[in-house]
Amino acid sequence: MATLDTCPLCRSVLPDNAAVCPSCHAEMAPYLQLAGRAEQYLVLAFELVARGRTAEAAAIAERVPQVAKVEPELLADLNVRLALNSDNLPLAAALLEKCTPSSVPALQAELQLRRQAQLRAHELYNRALAAARADALPLAAELLAEAVAHDAQDAALWQLKLKADLKCRYFVRCYADLRELDRLNARQPQYIRLERLLPPATPS
Repeated sequence: MATLDTCPLCRSVLPDNAAVCPSCHAEMAPYLQLAGRAEQYLVLAFELVARGRTAEAAAIAERVPQVAKVEPELLADLNVRLALNSDNLPLAAALLEKCTPSSVPALQAELQLRRQAQLRAHELYNRALAAARADALPLAAELLAEAVAHDAQDAALWQLKLKADLKCRYFVRCYADLRELDRLNARQPQYIRLERLLPPATPS
């Protein structure tokens, strides 16, 4: 039977079989149900990561250890995959030593691939910047389109790509650039209302 030692909300110590937290008065029943299904939730989190639904998986990874004892190595596996999906490579590397030994080789291989992709994206960014300074804007735009395919989490790539696409009048691309910048919470102030100035997006 699942039990809780501390309240997931206020972290107060709970008496045995407490139905209500004596400190914050929160009902414990929903958290007891979660504790009893912790393993199922972790399996779901791995499935969500595989589908690219990182935010939902991260919410599970954060909450489940608060209400149930989970295998630390399994949780590390999940958190490395979350870090890789977010291109937080330093965090992924730091967590590797805590992972299930059998999962480490595959995770290390993916980490190396992500590092190579980031390096390639950085090289393309530098080439695009040089092209833009030489007024070769269509070339810059294409280089940046390739760069974001290698590293979609780098806001600087999208910011320069938006500038190049605007100057090339690639307006459909601009809408996509703005969506990505909003996803990264990196839209610059001068572009807050840019959609109002762009021609309507029409299907190609």
